[in-house]
Parts: sequence; structure tokens; C-alpha cells
Amino acid sequence: MPCPNRIPASFFVVAIACLSATAQADNRLTPDAIRDGLAKIADPQPGIAVLGFRSVPGTDARDTWIPVGVMETLGWRFERIPGLVATPTVRLLQAREELASTTDGKPDAPDWRKIASVVGAKRMLTGECSGYSSKLTLKLDLTNVGDGKSLATTQIGPGPFFKVVDDATRWTLEQCGVTGLSSDEERLIFSPPARSSSSVEYYAKAVQAAAARQGSEMLFNLTESIGFDAGYRPALLMQAQVDARRGPNGRAAAITKLRAAQRIVKIENDWRDDLDIELMLGRLVLGSGSLDAADERAWSAMELALDRRDPYGVTAALSLLVDVVLTPPNEASANDAAAERERAARARIYQDMLVAFIERMSDRIALSAALYKQSLLLDQLGETEQSVAGHERTIEIAREIGAKRIEATGWLLLGEKHQRAGRLDEALTALNHCAELAGDKAEPKLRMTIGEVLEQQHEYEGAVREFEAAYAALSVGEDIEAQLDCLTRIAETLRAKGDRKGALDRMQEAVDLAAAMRSPKAVELEKRLQEWRRE
Repeated sequence: MPCPNRIPASFFVVAIACLSATAQADNRLTPDAIRDGLAKIADPQPGIAVLGFRSVPGTDARDTWIPVGVMETLGWRFERIPGLVATPTVRLLQAREELASTTDGKPDAPDWRKIASVVGAKRMLTGECSGYSSKLTLKLDLTNVGDGKSLATTQIGPGPFFKVVDDATRWTLEQCGVTGLSSDEERLIFSPPARSSSSVEYYAKAVQAAAARQGSEMLFNLTESIGFDAGYRPALLMQAQVDARRGPNGRAAAITKLRAAQRIVKIENDWRDDLDIELMLGRLVLGSGSLDAADERAWSAMELALDRRDPYGVTAALSLLVDVVLTPPNEASANDAAAERERAARARIYQDMLVAFIERMSDRIALSAALYKQSLLLDQLGETEQSVAGHERTIEIAREIGAKRIEATGWLLLGEKHQRAGRLDEALTALNHCAELAGDKAEPKLRMTIGEVLEQQHEYEGAVREFEAAYAALSVGEDIEAQLDCLTRIAETLRAKGDRKGALDRMQEAVDLAAAMRSPKAVELEKRLQEWRRE
């Protein structure tokens, strides 16, 4: 029996993205048709989130992959259940990262109910695993996210991994009121995930390694997973994602693998994999400069997602459409301000749809990202008040859910917006809010921006302090151009302050660094230094 394997949702990042005007535009869905299709998705709010599975204390280290393997397999199956709407792993990983907190420098245990809540899930399925793959026992708890009350619990096993996961699938669907699956849906959902549980094991270990940013360990486990089942698509497509990061040659290899996988997917009639591969290919060919091909993939994904009434599919397709629209078709268009504005106006149509639909999904993490993109487009179109309101709403959402990193980013963007508009007091207030949230982790860019605002206010002492803090952080890295820019700003500010010696010393330091690193800025900086000496 063929094994309908999926692209791992945890490796699809939902971008805020794109649509293009190509020669075949007349055959595309109109904006009104897309709106009508979105309206037909009666309840896009996720029905279930699978998260927080754990091993019992004392579990052998060799078996700690099992909770991840169970979650990945259950998540794959639930994503294919009509009307259930399962939250993809990527959304849960993003939420967990954004809500992460520490106490005395140590990470706190995740609040799984809060994580499920911020992505909009109505129910969450958690579990505890004991035993090993051939004799697995699984305790399940289905919880109502709204009030935290347990809806049902059960214990399954002991038994083989695949048998226990099958029973867990049936129990969960029964508790969620899912009945009447077609024979094709039954075949797709209950076919063995792989030819061997070892393939699932090493794939789960690869997922764990990727989350821990252990690249070599991830690659080793991917190779092992594929070795046990050369047709196991989660590992194959995760490998394609890895290939895509290796520049043009890697992207070409990834595209070849994805196209081969898609042919198998169509034979097995797995619409979910078909949709995800279309989205992946769209991103890859767009990154390769093939705008028309990306446009084709984006529209194909949109039509499939609307046909299946898949909320996560339509949000990903809308994101891709936005990015395609914003991509200039040629160099002349890239340098044409009117053409750029026209692209932004068209992209805004789809971005507005995206924001409105995500609001219906109640996913506040995704909404904050969508609002950010929408605010940038509004700013580009000169709609300043609406742009500022978008940034302020992002900050409000972040405060409500306790996402400090999102809140800090919101304050930074709002501060930069106020700075560009000449509202320096408002800019400084916003940027200081960002600095407070960032603490010791404040990026050099933030310090530089605060310094620029202080310099514009003729607060030279404060500006120099910020520039010096930025330079101290940059000097331990390898971004020489950023170091040169920072040293130059310090010198210019000291000169404006009237500290001639300090300005000359800092500019000389910049000249020496540029010469040592053979920077193209060396000649220009030397010329400026000599001009300053003659004054």
C-alpha cells in the first residue's frame, strides 16, 4: 500500500507576501472571486492544536523522539480532515518562540493552553508517551482552550507505534464529532505513515535537531530517515528545504526534488501535499527570478486552497500573491517610482484580504505579522495615519498576549516611522520603549536609530553614547561596513558637538579600519579626514 506522506508543516514559514500582472491575468480569479471564496469558508478558526506531548520521566534517551513522532503523524492526519482545521506545527512553533519567558535566566515551561489560545485553536490535544516504538502506551487529554476544562481523556496501548497512532486518530476524531469520511479520505489518513517506524523516528529526531539549531545532527537524521524509506516525503521535502538554502545550485536541486514528489502526490491524490508543494515551488522560483512561474504557482495554490476551503492554504497563497505583486518584473520597473506605487496598491488589495481573514481565524501571532506588512504598504502609499494605526495595533496585540519581541519590533517600526516624518519626540518615546523591552539584547540598529534621533535634536552627548554602544556591539562581529558607518557617525557627532580632537581620532580610526580591510570607502574617508584637519 502506498504511504501518503506530507511536507512537514513545521518547515513552512508563513510569509506576508504576493501577486503579479502577467499575460495570463485574464484567466486569474478576480479579487471579488477570492473574497467570495474566503466567505464560503464558514468557520476558519482552528478546531484543534496538537501540542505539548511529552515522555514520562525516566524515559530512555533513545525513545525521546516518540512524542515528536506522534505529534507529527497526528498533525499530518488532522490537517487532511474536512472541516476540522488543525493548526500547523509552524504556527505552534512560532507562538511558543514568541511567548517564551525565563526566570533567573532559565527558560520557563511552555504554557500550552496560552499557546493554543493565541493561534486561535478551540481545542488542544496533549499527551504523555511511555514505552518504546514496538510497545508504546499513550495517554491523551483533549481540552477546551477557552476555559481549560478537559473534554475527554483516554489511554491507548501498549502496542506498536503505528497501531497506537491509528487508535489515537480515531479516538480524537470521534471526540471532535468527525464522522462520515469517504473511502478516499480513510485511505489517505490511515495508510501507514512510512514503511518503517525507524523512518519516522529519524525524521522526528531531525525535527528536534532543527528546533535546537543543530544543523549537522539534523542532516544526519534526515539521511537516516530516507535510508529506511526512500519514499518518505516528510524527510525528502525537508531535505529540499535544506537544499534551497544553498544558493542557486541548491534551489535548482530543491525544485527538481519537489517536482518529482509532486508527481507522486498527484497519483496518490493528496491535496494537502499538492498545495504545500505548489507554495514551496512558488517561493523557490520567485527567489530564482522566475516571476511568471511564481505567479503561476501562486494562482494554482490559491485555486486549490479555495476549492478545499483550507484556511491555512489560503493565507499562505495570499502571502505568496502579495510578494509576487511587489516583485518588479525588470530593472526599469524597479527604478520607476510610479510603477512601484502601482505594485504597492495592487498588493494592498490582497494584503487587506489576508488581514481580514486572519482576524476571522483568531490567530494573533499571524495577525501581528500581517498588520506589519499592511502598515508598510500603507506607508508606501502615503496613508500615514492608517500606517501608524497599524503599528499601534500590533503593539496592542503583542501586549495582550505577552509577546515582548513582537512588541519591541512594533515600537521600533513606529519610532522609525515618526523619525521619517520629523516627529522626533514621538520617535524617541517609541524607540525607548523598544530599548526597555530589548534590555541587554538591544540590537546595534536600535542604538544607531536612537542616536540619530538624539543627534537631530542636537542632544550630542546622548547621541554619542548610543553610537558608542552600537559600535561596541558591532566590533565583536564581522560586519566591517556597519562598523565603518558607526565610527563615521561618532566622528561626525563629536565634530558637531565641538570636540575636534575626538572627531579626528575617531575618523582616523575609521580610516585605519577601512584601509586594513581594503574597504571601498577607504579613499573617501581619508579625503574627509584631510579636509577636517585643514579646518
